Amino acid sequence: MTPATAMTTPRAARLARVRTLLAGVLALPVVLATARLSDAGGVLLLLSYGVPGLVLAVRRPRQPIAWLLLLMAIGLGLGTARVSATVAELLAGTADALGEFTAWANGTGWVLVFVGLIGIALVFPSGAFPTGRWGRVGRLLIATTLPVVVLLVGGPVINVTLPGYASGVDVPNPYALPFLAGAGMPPGFTTLLWLVLLVPSLVAGMSLVARFRESTGQARLQYRWLASALALVGIGSVAWALVTNVLRLDVPLLAAGIVGLTYPAIPIAVVVAVLRYRLYEIDRLVSRTLGWALATAAVVAMFVVAVLGLQAALAGITQGATLAVAASTLLAFAAFQPVRAWVQAFVDRRFDRPRLEAERSLAAYGERLQHEVDLATLTRDVEGTVAETLRPTAATLWIRPARPGRP
Repeated sequence: MTPATAMTTPRAARLARVRTLLAGVLALPVVLATARLSDAGGVLLLLSYGVPGLVLAVRRPRQPIAWLLLLMAIGLGLGTARVSATVAELLAGTADALGEFTAWANGTGWVLVFVGLIGIALVFPSGAFPTGRWGRVGRLLIATTLPVVVLLVGGPVINVTLPGYASGVDVPNPYALPFLAGAGMPPGFTTLLWLVLLVPSLVAGMSLVARFRESTGQARLQYRWLASALALVGIGSVAWALVTNVLRLDVPLLAAGIVGLTYPAIPIAVVVAVLRYRLYEIDRLVSRTLGWALATAAVVAMFVVAVLGLQAALAGITQGATLAVAASTLLAFAAFQPVRAWVQAFVDRRFDRPRLEAERSLAAYGERLQHEVDLATLTRDVEGTVAETLRPTAATLWIRPARPGRP
């Protein structure tokens, strides 16, 4: 590196951060307006992607993943906008400016989310486009996705989600591109375009999985963070669908809590992976998350079974349901810690094996240390334990020499 390059690099980094902050300030009114139009869930999703994206943009202003996260945040805010116009107004073209904008945002915002996901899947974790076979596949994906995006955002028809309708409603696009405004669209064509958009998303995901399988070292840890986050979001989506569509529980806070606890995992994992911060905590984090989740599920299942069983057994007793709930609660409370300890030990043996083996090695070393007095043997034992638990590339043991007159 030349002196001139060394002098200009910090200055270039500062200028890049200033440009990032200016872009954030300029985008802030758009984000605030989007958040105002969205519901509580939309605001939560917007913040869960926007805040990590902004943090990454400040820390790595030239990293495209940061801007893809911000693009997804805006798309989530737009896609969850509440439409202020009625179907009749939208079909007749008599909606006011706010009604037209909210309808367009609701019908097209998720396109930005798909674009961001495809982009992140193609350039994660380095931010550079893949080379070789997957690079050619990525360029083909971009070429085939662009026309679909144009048709969904600027086509003559948009599909809007409205309260009281089981599925989306096709209405005229108030912001249709001039060369597409008069084009005829068969019924259901917009829905077909959304299904077509799933294809490049799946192919980009396959590219991500293939690169993960070929990765080694630090890159593999970065992929594992994202894979774990995607698995958590998948579990959260299934739980949300179970609560809202299968059980039909009228508890909005529970559904919002499931989404709020799982969906932010993707941007958080992306930021950790790109900044390479605490990458080696992934095994411990996965084991603890799985341990608590499985233990909670087991205790909840025990609680439900106990309530049903005790209610049946106490059916002839006054307030049998109250006694059953109280007894089941005490049983679940008493069983939680033993169940969690057993489940955590089981999960650690599968997902946190290195830490478990290290703890066992240290415990065995401590036991041997109590019965060993030979210095040479202790030296070999210390070096062997360090090599087994920490696996350093090199290690040196220094023993303070004894002073004259002192043991």
